[in-house]
Amino acid sequence: MDRHTEFYKAIKDIIPESPFTLIDYCCGDGALGALFDNHPLVQRIVFVDVKNIRGLQRKTSTLNTPFEVFFRRY
Repeated sequence: MDRHTEFYKAIKDIIPESPFTLIDYCCGDGALGALFDNHPLVQRIVFVDVKNIRGLQRKTSTLNTPFEVFFRRY
């Protein structure tokens, strides 16, 4: 979780100034996307990974921001 928190801290001041959709590719358990829950400019979060990782449902069940989850092999 520390690497996600550090990434969030690094980019939180340079994210777009208008509402946007956050796409968390290779989302794993959704930790990074969950950090953006309740961010005033994030309208929707999309979680994408090749398989359902344990813990993703637990993280997304607490989100207030609308979200979608996609499991897809490329």
